[in-house]
Amino acid sequence: MLLENKVAVVTGSSRGIGAATARMLAANGARVAVNYHSSREHGEAVVDKISEEGGRSCLLQADVTDPEQVANLMKQVEAELGPIDILVNNANISFPVVPFIEYAWDDFHRKLTKELQASFFCCCFPRIWWSPRFVAQAVADHGVLGARRRTCIALYRP
Repeated sequence: MLLENKVAVVTGSSRGIGAATARMLAANGARVAVNYHSSREHGEAVVDKISEEGGRSCLLQADVTDPEQVANLMKQVEAELGPIDILVNNANISFPVVPFIEYAWDDFHRKLTKELQASFFCCCFPRIWWSPRFVAQAVADHGVLGARRRTCIALYRP
């Protein structure tokens, strides 16, 4: 398997693209940390599906916009699954769905700032930079179809 013996962390993986990415990584042999902020039951469903499909994963709660919670998340992943090889920064900060012309700057600014914080804090976890095996890639732009095939190729380098 392409990702056998690799450990992946997928932030915001309790639903949508994150859930599909976590399942795809597990299907290719990775041990996957499924992260959620507030959707525990959705996260449990992803972990159950990965298990049904023969994969290995764990469910971990963390607000990835908080550096202390990120550090705890990464340490828990390493304790449960091993050293981290893959990080998918997929956490999405909710925002009001309104026509763009009605969008308030404060809401837009909050979304951008929080999503950048989440990616920054996850990528800056010290052991990630020290590991030559690590590659980080944000996949939110790939869409559901792109996440199926390109994600593994984009995330993994021997």
